[in-house]
Amino acid sequence: MWLGLLGHHVIGTFFIESELNVQKYGKMLAQRILPGLRKVRRLQQVFYTLDRVFSHTACTNVAYLNPNLPQRWIGKFGPGYNNNHQTG
Repeated sequence: MWLGLLGHHVIGTFFIESELNVQKYGKMLAQRILPGLRKVRRLQQVFYTLDRVFSHTACTNVAYLNPNLPQRWIGKFGPGYNNNHQTG
């Protein structure tokens, strides 16, 4: 299940059948999450936060986020990420 909160708005709830993988997350990001965010706010007003789960930070999903949320997403390999300073 994925659910987003933005101010007083709820984005989702999106249910994921079986285990989340790179392809499922990428599809959900492109077809449901970002369109849901666009309905509520302009993406220039949004900071999107990711944890370090592999499906979130896979190259294909990072490549999708960079042009769609330039300098507006926070997570591993995101804008400002320093490869030389990795923890745990």
